[in-house]
Amino acid sequence: MRFFNTEGPVRADLHYLLPPLTRWDLEEVLALIEQQKDFLLHAPHRTRPVRPPACWR
Repeated sequence: MRFFNTEGPVRADLHYLLPPLTRWDLEEVLALIEQQKDFLLHAPHRTRPVRPPACWR
């Protein structure tokens, strides 16, 4: 049975998840980075820092 994970790594076979790249317009985010503008990636309460997706590295 899957459930919502509130801490630690997310495993798709065990946890419900929202694919991060479908929530953001990657072109818009990359344009903001290119223009050195600020933006916010909102996270729910009590989350740990998140590393950027592999495609941003």
